Amino acid sequence: MAAIVTLRPQPPDKDGNTPVEASYSEARVTSIQCAPLPLPIWQKKLAALQAVPVIFRVGPHGETGLVRFAEKYFDYWNGADLLRKLTLDLLQTEFAPKPVFSGESWKARGQFAYALDSGTA
Repeated sequence: MAAIVTLRPQPPDKDGNTPVEASYSEARVTSIQCAPLPLPIWQKKLAALQAVPVIFRVGPHGETGLVRFAEKYFDYWNGADLLRKLTLDLLQTEFAPKPVFSGESWKARGQFAYALDSGTA
């Protein structure tokens, strides 16, 4: 899958949590290897993800989470959830385990996306 995520931080609340609105656009399936779920189902899930912004939260100590999320926490049969998990990783305040210099590559901490999930931020 591929998508553009636009992050819009909001003013912190009284507890120091910063809400971050995430809007997804141009979401598409670039390759699929999931026999139980045909491409039209993946496309429907991605269209639903793009229809309504998702509100994340970054706490005062850098912890991240979802705000007002009515669906199952993470449904592993839902491609849109992979994009949400990658967004949680993107919002982590620890971006790399060591300093990164110009020309080097790095990987986000990867707390939410696991070994069988993959993505490029």
